[in-house]
Amino acid sequence: MDDYMEYFVREGVYEIGFLSHKEDESFADESSAVASYNYDGEKVKIAGIIKELKLFYTKKDQKPMYVYLLEDKSGDMKSVVFNDRLELNQDKLVDGKVVIVEGQLKQDDFGIQIIVRNMYDIEALAKSEKPKAIWIRLIHKQQFEEVSKICKQNPGDLPVYLYFNGKAFESNGKINLNFATFSKLQEHFGENVKVTYHK
Repeated sequence: MDDYMEYFVREGVYEIGFLSHKEDESFADESSAVASYNYDGEKVKIAGIIKELKLFYTKKDQKPMYVYLLEDKSGDMKSVVFNDRLELNQDKLVDGKVVIVEGQLKQDDFGIQIIVRNMYDIEALAKSEKPKAIWIRLIHKQQFEEVSKICKQNPGDLPVYLYFNGKAFESNGKINLNFATFSKLQEHFGENVKVTYHK
């Protein structure tokens, strides 16, 4: 985990202990205002090692969902992946895998947990190879405009290629690839976003 600390800081990743210190008396001594803050509903990024991965099924419609502990050096947090986010995150749901988790915190009398929206493979994101390009498979024409808008909001030097109706196109705009832009692309295009790297 320590090998990725610089990357975590750059991407605004919280330490789990900072978010789950409600029961830690040492924090209460330092700042009662911070200790009493309720994080319920906050959207955050945390990172850690997946532990105790378990598969469950919802009572209402028997759809699969996963629950695990995400652990870093400061603590751990219960993480829940509901069925509607499984397809996007299935390949990252492996015991012992180091991941960044993006989601919404839920805090109640039973403690704090994160409802997972996206998971990212740390080793893939932080690997030394430089990104070569981003490929996005489009389903309908309106998505060309969506890509253009994201490129304009996040200008950079990484080429963006679009695949639509069996043909490849190069986007007019280039993009700055970081955690935030990659997350935004996945929100819009799901598994149809791929990053290629220089060998």
